[in-house]
Amino acid sequence: MPVLAKLRPDLSRIVEGARGVVDAGATAVVIGNAVPAAMPDGRPGGLTGPAIGPIALRCVAAVLTELPDVAVIGGGGISTVADARRFLDLGCEFRADRHRPVA
Repeated sequence: MPVLAKLRPDLSRIVEGARGVVDAGATAVVIGNAVPAAMPDGRPGGLTGPAIGPIALRCVAAVLTELPDVAVIGGGGISTVADARRFLDLGCEFRADRHRPVA
């Protein structure tokens, strides 16, 4: 059974995290989730949507560069076909769109 490990786009540790989950048996790495942020009143929250697209793309590129044999599913910030194409052009196996992986 395939095991997909989802990692948030954390530029400082994404390659380390991807390597760890693959070493632990993950079949593929899913990159893209909310980025920790704060609400205007100071409560913790998560930044999502188009704002995290460039961060997710950079994380995907870092993992694919350092771990070229790892299957990567990219997501985060996808709202148009062009956004999805950017992930595929980097070498992602799939791109995730609102929790629905699409080939």
